[in-house]
Amino acid sequence: MDGKVNLNTANEQQLQTVKGIGPQLASKIITFRNQTGKLTSLDQLDSIPGVGPKMLEKWRDSLVVR
Repeated sequence: MDGKVNLNTANEQQLQTVKGIGPQLASKIITFRNQTGKLTSLDQLDSIPGVGPKMLEKWRDSLVVR
């Protein structure tokens, strides 16, 4: 395991281990995932209000989509 958090299987607590993701954002990510289905790219998170390109760039080393 590479230590990255999988966006398609992570719960709120696991998402919060990533710097910059707090309880509110973790909840938004899970809601987004539940509404859109399995994510195919980290870039899809850009559709969540409050998430932008700078945040996505910071998360690339911590998050993975499998």
